[in-house]
Amino acid sequence: MSNRIFIRCPNWLGDIIMSIPAISAIKKIFPDHKLYCYARKEYVSILKRVENVTEIIGFEKKTVLSEIYNNVNNIKKYNFEKAIVFPNSWTSALIPFLAQIPERYGYNVRGRGILFTNSIELPHHIHELHHVYYYLGLVRGIKNMDFNDMPKLNVSDEEVYEFKKGFSLLDKKTCCFVPGAAYGPAKCWFKERYMELGKKLVQRGYTIILVGGKDDEVICEDIKIGIQDCVISLAGKTKIDELPVVLKSCNFTISNDSGPMHVSAAVGTPVIGIFGSTNPKTTYPFGYRDLVIHKELECSYCLDRECKLKVNRMKCMELITVTDVINKLEEKGLI
Repeated sequence: MSNRIFIRCPNWLGDIIMSIPAISAIKKIFPDHKLYCYARKEYVSILKRVENVTEIIGFEKKTVLSEIYNNVNNIKKYNFEKAIVFPNSWTSALIPFLAQIPERYGYNVRGRGILFTNSIELPHHIHELHHVYYYLGLVRGIKNMDFNDMPKLNVSDEEVYEFKKGFSLLDKKTCCFVPGAAYGPAKCWFKERYMELGKKLVQRGYTIILVGGKDDEVICEDIKIGIQDCVISLAGKTKIDELPVVLKSCNFTISNDSGPMHVSAAVGTPVIGIFGSTNPKTTYPFGYRDLVIHKELECSYCLDRECKLKVNRMKCMELITVTDVINKLEEKGLI
């Protein structure tokens, strides 16, 4: 039997970042083993920036049957000794079961404990803690030890230099805006506020960098036009592997609750997380909890993708003003 461990990573960028401490913890428990991360193809390059990962096996997220058909036999060839499954889905537990990995660890949720050789119960009050501890809780179910809880992505000084040089940003103050969110519009602060904030920061000598995926190109272009000067839109123009470099190159980030928010924190760039429908207590940018802006309401933590109150503008976002963000930046000495 090989000393290889199969790690089924979460399905979303933010959760992958929040699972990094758990990946490091697995290496601490099994120092002589090699770690192989199984993740969606679009996140392979991100995981290459995580220490102690030997190889990433990328897969396309389609149907359950296609995932099984396209991957199980390939996974068998690695002759894995152990499997550790982070997601709570049946499919994520079924893959290592069908691949006949001898030792299989995962949370006993949704009745899928029968697929694991070592079924781990959810720790008490785990849903009230940050998601970093949700994934660490699984690893502590294997061996209860003290682990480093800080997510970290490696970005070299040379990568930062080359990025800044390429966009003539050497010796310039820069900040990043992340105005989109794959989850849905209930996570998104209004683009008019990003425009207003951008203008105020440009007046203070900052260049604004807008990032996002293909779906964010329109909103980023609107914000760029609204700010007018000293703004660069990279939405849909950069590969996901370049995102950590862009964020590392900035003085700070302003972001909706999104994957890039967590990437910013993981590369050590202070990030103000703007939260609407989601719960900042469990998904704040780790290490920057005191930079979160959120307005507590009766409908808080609805987790809806779109506001169901049928209002013209979501109150949870309406109450977060540009002045709130500027004051937070000043309070923390970021501007």
